[in-house]
Amino acid sequence: MSSTLVIASRELRERSRVFVMAGAMALMPFLAALIPAVSSDRPQAIAGVGGFLGVAMALGVALALGGSTIVGDLVSRRMSFYFSKPVSPAAIWFGKMLAALAMSVACFVIIAAPAFLATGNQWIATFGGTRLLPYLGGGILLMFLISHTLNTMVRSRSALVGLDFVLTAVCLGAIFYIVKPLVLAGAVIGLILLGIIGGAIILTLFFAPLWQLARGRSDIKRSHIALSRAIWTSAVIVLAVAGLYAAWVVNVAPKDFTYIVDLEQSPGGNAIFLTGATPARGDYRASYIVDLNSGKYERIDTLPWWGVRFSQSGNAVAWMQPVSLIKPAEQLEIYTKRLDQPDARAVATGIRRSMGNDFALSPEGTRVVVASAQTIAVQDLASHRILASVPKSGFAVELYFVTPDVVRVHLAHPNSSTLEIYELDIPSKKFVKTGEVTTDRTYVNAHVSPDGSRIVLPRSGVVADARTGAIVTKLPVVMPSHAGTAILSDGTIAVSKHAKGAPQVTLSLFAPDGTLKHEVALPGRGGWIMAEVEGGKLVVMNSLGENDASGNKSRMYVVDTARGTIERAINDLHGPWNWRNPQLAHFSANAKLVAVNGDRKLVTWNPTTGAVTPLK
Repeated sequence: MSSTLVIASRELRERSRVFVMAGAMALMPFLAALIPAVSSDRPQAIAGVGGFLGVAMALGVALALGGSTIVGDLVSRRMSFYFSKPVSPAAIWFGKMLAALAMSVACFVIIAAPAFLATGNQWIATFGGTRLLPYLGGGILLMFLISHTLNTMVRSRSALVGLDFVLTAVCLGAIFYIVKPLVLAGAVIGLILLGIIGGAIILTLFFAPLWQLARGRSDIKRSHIALSRAIWTSAVIVLAVAGLYAAWVVNVAPKDFTYIVDLEQSPGGNAIFLTGATPARGDYRASYIVDLNSGKYERIDTLPWWGVRFSQSGNAVAWMQPVSLIKPAEQLEIYTKRLDQPDARAVATGIRRSMGNDFALSPEGTRVVVASAQTIAVQDLASHRILASVPKSGFAVELYFVTPDVVRVHLAHPNSSTLEIYELDIPSKKFVKTGEVTTDRTYVNAHVSPDGSRIVLPRSGVVADARTGAIVTKLPVVMPSHAGTAILSDGTIAVSKHAKGAPQVTLSLFAPDGTLKHEVALPGRGGWIMAEVEGGKLVVMNSLGENDASGNKSRMYVVDTARGTIERAINDLHGPWNWRNPQLAHFSANAKLVAVNGDRKLVTWNPTTGAVTPLK
């Protein structure tokens, strides 16, 4: 320890002139405040200039000393002086590094302290007070270590430096591919892993010079070889461990899920979108498209809270996939997959969009309509050709195909209670306002009937013509939740409502003209309308509010809307849920609906017979 301090003090004495330079720079903020242009806010000028110069000087000194303290002595052959004394490599490295870091911090204090004392609160408001110090300290250390490493490699004038730069590129590429699947899946664990890799690399740069001095001694070329060997050996170990961990995290199958985050089923019932979590993998969520007929599945790189869009026929599915590690939630591309072709793979459409812009597939899944901030565009998926693109104003609340050639768009404006209805005729490329609906609520969204003729606004209970917006009736019962309202194929309108403290949900069934047909009591709470089954049957899910090892118990109800009766109730099932589309999912009478049971396992169940079968 004494040798380390002796070396550090020697370095400080030899390089003390830097403090004179820092003292001169400490006057600059006050001279800058004399400029007439900043006379109206001199405290801000003093704080800003003082902080900037202090940080710049501290980082600059760290950068300069990193390239001169050890490397300078090696190049000028002065390092042999230390090895002629009873001084260990550790004392040399830590002594010189301690001096360099102390000088960098001292320069910052010399420049910034007068500005801080003169401005006080203005400094704190500009730089966050003491919150700046940890970042500054980390930056100083990082600058010193990087400068030392690069200068050792470059100033050795060895051909080995070429290999160093190649290995640097290889390591950066490896880091990219290690964290990519985690970050694109929206997992914070990916950023944590990146931070751990970065921390391990900094530790390597911190301790590798010990090996450099112990093996390379006073020869610059031998020092370079020793330093490179220590760094790249450590890097291989770190990246191998990180790569194996990342591979283990993402190497999951649907059968491994212990918690289902999202479960959506295609209208044809032949495929599901599944997102789930597994133990010990942090917040990583894997997503799959599963073919229920063959059992085959394909992983898709979508964020877990976005889900997918199925075509009305169930022939195709589309989803958003991040394409940027820097902004995975903002730079996205739409991907599609055919569900009527057993070996079809996911295909990139080339359509880039940002978060918050909706899209929908045509009934047969051959076209896609996309709403961006300024436009509505329709693209043919086979040819990747833009069929129509028109400007718009307002936010696209819903958009859907009425026919393969006509797209209907619901637009809303901030703080407006009016829902504007537009139609885009694809062959003529005309975008025409066909009507509007005004309600007493400012947040307006709509459910659409399967044939596209009616809409119902859940928050206000308004039933209107889907094209003109002409109000047909206003329901006496409203459900604020989007999932508690639906329009069936025969025009029946279902609204579920749970009164606070009540032991049951009341499912109100209205005729197309708004006449109340039936009220059905469903024990439990929630009243989430999941799907329509052929024959006028409605699937509704309630939570029973009872807790077991798997969480809240749930119950699926199959309601006969014509008679207003519960046809059957099945406990401990949850799913499928298809709430992202404006039109209610429709299934055949004997469809195999997919759900999660009380043991958190995937099962299929028949809404007509009630039979439940494990999903293999």
